[in-house]
Amino acid sequence: LKLQFLYFIGYYKQGKIMSVRRQPTTWQEAAELMAMTPINVRQVSDNGVVSNGEEMRYSTKLKRSLWNKEEPVAKRLAMPMTPRTPKRQKGPQWTKKLFKGLFCAVVSPLEDDSINVDVIDAYAGLLAKDGMTGVFVAGTAGMSMSMSVAERKVLLEAWIKAGKKHNLIVLAHIGAQSLEDSKELARHAEDVGAAAISSMAPSFFKPASIDLLVDYTKQVAAEAPNTPFLYYHFPDITGVAFPMADIMKALHPVVPTLRGAKFTSTNMWDLGDTLDFGKKVGTEFDILNGFEGMTTSCLPLGVTAHIAIGFSSIGPVWNRMVRAFSSGKFEEANKEQQTGREWFAMFSKICGLWQMTAATKIFLSERLNLEFGGMRSPQRDVTHEEETALRKAWRQFVKERPGLFKHEGPITMSATPAKKTGEAEDFTLLPGAQGKMKKTIMKRVHAMSKELCIGTEDVLDVLPHLRGDGKLPPQKMGDVRQYIDHTLLKATASSKEIEKLCDEAKKNKFYAVCVNSSRVKEAADMLQGTGVEVASVVGFPLGAMDTRSKGKETSAAVAAGATEIDMVLNIGKLMEGKYEEVFEDIATVVAACKNRAIVKVIFETCLLTQEQIIDASILSAMARAVFVKTSTGFSTGGATPEAVDIMKATVGDTCLVKASGGVKTLPIAKKYMAAGISRIGTSSGIAIITGATPGAGY
Repeated sequence: LKLQFLYFIGYYKQGKIMSVRRQPTTWQEAAELMAMTPINVRQVSDNGVVSNGEEMRYSTKLKRSLWNKEEPVAKRLAMPMTPRTPKRQKGPQWTKKLFKGLFCAVVSPLEDDSINVDVIDAYAGLLAKDGMTGVFVAGTAGMSMSMSVAERKVLLEAWIKAGKKHNLIVLAHIGAQSLEDSKELARHAEDVGAAAISSMAPSFFKPASIDLLVDYTKQVAAEAPNTPFLYYHFPDITGVAFPMADIMKALHPVVPTLRGAKFTSTNMWDLGDTLDFGKKVGTEFDILNGFEGMTTSCLPLGVTAHIAIGFSSIGPVWNRMVRAFSSGKFEEANKEQQTGREWFAMFSKICGLWQMTAATKIFLSERLNLEFGGMRSPQRDVTHEEETALRKAWRQFVKERPGLFKHEGPITMSATPAKKTGEAEDFTLLPGAQGKMKKTIMKRVHAMSKELCIGTEDVLDVLPHLRGDGKLPPQKMGDVRQYIDHTLLKATASSKEIEKLCDEAKKNKFYAVCVNSSRVKEAADMLQGTGVEVASVVGFPLGAMDTRSKGKETSAAVAAGATEIDMVLNIGKLMEGKYEEVFEDIATVVAACKNRAIVKVIFETCLLTQEQIIDASILSAMARAVFVKTSTGFSTGGATPEAVDIMKATVGDTCLVKASGGVKTLPIAKKYMAAGISRIGTSSGIAIITGATPGAGY
C-alpha cells in the first residue's frame, strides 16, 4: 500500500457513478477513497493530486511520516493533508540583479549509461576551488534532452546537496519537449530549493509565434511561483529565433517571476535591446551570457554573469579575465581570452567543436582522477584514438601554462576581490542589520518548525524580533577588555602557559579565559575570586564526537569549575540536514550544564552556507544556548562580517554573538563590537588592548 495518490474524478458505488465533490482532508479519508474503484485516472506528478480540476500538493515529509512504524496507526491516519497554496505575485518580485559571477554549465556524469551522482561532490568541490559562483544543471552541456524526468530530478537533488556544502548557487534547467514534463520539473526545482529555474522553448513542435511561446513559458513558470525564472534563449539549437528583446517584452507583464534570460547567442544588437528594455521598465534583468567566447564582448554592455561548459576545464582563466576587464586591465583580459581560444582550438582539432561535452568529461577525469562516462545516443562519443589524443593534448596544455588554475576567489557582486576578514567599512550597513534578510530567515524558520515538529509561532516566540521588520538597533560599546575571552587551545599548551594566560587575564581584567577541558581545574584554581570566568571547549575542534560524550565532557568541565561551555556543533550532520540530531546535540550540552554554566555554540561558519548558518542559529536559540559563535580558529577561516551579520539577524537579542578567529587588532575588534557582538575569542587579547603587533594563532 503506497499512497502516492488519488488521481480520480469519480468512482463506482452500488452500481452508480458518483462524483468526488470534496478533497480528502486526512490520511484516513484518503485510505477510504483508495478502497473505491476509480473510473477516470489522471496521471500527474508524484507530489500532486488533481480532483475537480484543482491541484493540491502535499509535503513528502508528511507522506513519509504516515508510514513511520514508531507512531500509532490511528495517530498517523488522523494527520491532516494540508494543501500547498502557491503565493502568486502581482508583478515582478525582483528589480535588482540576483546572479553575478561565473556559473558552470555542468556535464552529467554517467556510469554504464546511468546517472552517476557519486562524483558530484568532488566535481562541486573542484568548481568551488576554481572560483565558480554557481552551477547550471541539466542544460545543453548536461544532456537534458537525453535524460528522463526522474533522472533529472535525481541529478538536481545531488547538485543542491553539493551546492550547499561547497557554497555554490544552483540554477536548474527545466525545459523539455513536453509541457507537463517541464511543469513537473519546475515544481520539483522549487521544492528542493533551486535558486532559479530556466527553460528553453520546445524544439520539435516549435511555437509558431511569440504569443504561443509566451503562453507555453507562462504555464511553466507558474509552477514555481516563488522561484526566479530565466528564459533560455538558444536559437541555434531550438530554432526558435524570435528576438530576445521581443520575448522579454511579451513575458514581462505575464510572468511575475521573470528575472532575465540565459542568452546563448552572438547577436549583440539583440542583447543590447534586451538590456535597454529592462532599464525602461525599471528592472535590472539578469542576462547570463551563455558563450565563453563572447565574454569580453558582453562585459561592456553590463553583463555580469556568465554560464559556460568551459568553466569545468579552465574556469580560473575566465575568472581572471572578468577581473582584469572590470579593473580596466584590457590587455590582461585579452591575454586570458587568448588562452581560452587556444583551449578551444586544442580539442576542436582533435574531435570537433560539437564534441565539447565529451572532451570536457575527459578533461575532468584528468583533473579529478574520476570517470565521468561518455555520451548518450544519438550524440557521438569520442573514439579511443581521439580520447588518447585529448588526454595527451590536455597534459601538454596544462604543462605549458604555469599558474593556469590560479585565481583570487569567486567573482563578487562588483567583480572585485572579496574583502579579507575584518575589512568591512561599516558592519551595520550589511543586509542583516538593515532587515534585508528577514524573508530568507523566515523561510528557514518555517523549514525548521517542520523539522522539529513545532509551530512557526513557537519558533517566533523564541525569536520575537522576526515579527517586526527584522532591523537591528544600534549597539552600544563597552570596555573592549570585557569582550575578550583570552584563549589558549593549542594541543601543546603547558601548565606554565596556562598560568601565564590566567595572569594576563587577571592583570588586564579580561572577561574570561578559554581553555581545553583538561586544563579547566588549573585555570579555575588560579582565577578563583578574581572575577575572571573560565570557559571550556567541548567536542573541540571537530564537533563530530558522540552526543553522549559531549554531555559527559560538559559535566566534567562544569564540575572542575567551568562557568562557560564553548561547544562545537555536529557540522557534518547539519550539512546533511539532520536537524533533530543537531538540536539534540546542543540541548544535551545545555542540560548537562544544570544551570551552572552557559553554553556557546560554535558553528565553523567558514564551512557553512548562508542557509546553514541561519539553520544553526535557529537550532541554537531553540535549544536555549546563550551564545552563537563563529569559529574554532582551527579550520579554514575565522570570523567574517558577513557571518556575524547573518547570525545576529537570525538570533536578534535572544542569543549573544561571539566572534572568534582572526580578530587580532583593536580597529577590527571595535567594528565587530559596533556590529553587536558580545564576546571576542582570541589569543591576541594583549595585542588588541596595547596596539602591539599580533602574533600567529587564534
